[in-house]
Amino acid sequence: MKFSAILAGASLALMAASAHADVLFSLTGPTDEVASPGEISAALDSAGGPGQALFTIKAFGSLDGANVPDGNSDVFTLTLNGVDILSGSWNLGGGGQNIVFFAPPGTTAVPQSVDFGGGTLKVATTLDLIKGTNTLKFAFATANPKGLTDEGWALQDVSVTGAPLGASVPEPAAWALMVGGFFASGAAMRSARRSPPRNGEGHSQK
Repeated sequence: MKFSAILAGASLALMAASAHADVLFSLTGPTDEVASPGEISAALDSAGGPGQALFTIKAFGSLDGANVPDGNSDVFTLTLNGVDILSGSWNLGGGGQNIVFFAPPGTTAVPQSVDFGGGTLKVATTLDLIKGTNTLKFAFATANPKGLTDEGWALQDVSVTGAPLGASVPEPAAWALMVGGFFASGAAMRSARRSPPRNGEGHSQK
């Protein structure tokens, strides 16, 4: 009974912590068309902690993937609070290879393109938000700009979730205590299963 109570308490604490994930920023879009190189910024308030960003890049021209014949790849970078957290190059109408240079664990990026007819890049990635105002920057860079007619893009279907400002976010020590409770409960239950019967327990009485 005691072990079940410990496990239930830890589970309730984890459920309460996860219940604070709200939509902190959303945008259906698309935004106005931007030429590469170019950027779009978004600001959002959070209590800090883990978050998630879902967004779509819509290409109107022919954004190039990596290793195109002319060496003029279009590189996308997502920046959180001045730190680059995700970068890659995808074929969004201009050819080349789809390559992720770096990204947080669990990131997915799914490109769809039409030769010289644009395309879309659907991205889902994790965020490490700070308490207060967070700034996300979505940017493309290219060595040989060709303007909107060739390398135009926009941002759409953006959703950023996390703990809203003012919400209670568990401290690292609290998370450690909860996780430790799970391990302790499991170890105690395994030990109880291994303990030999006492005073004839488990034997039939004659």
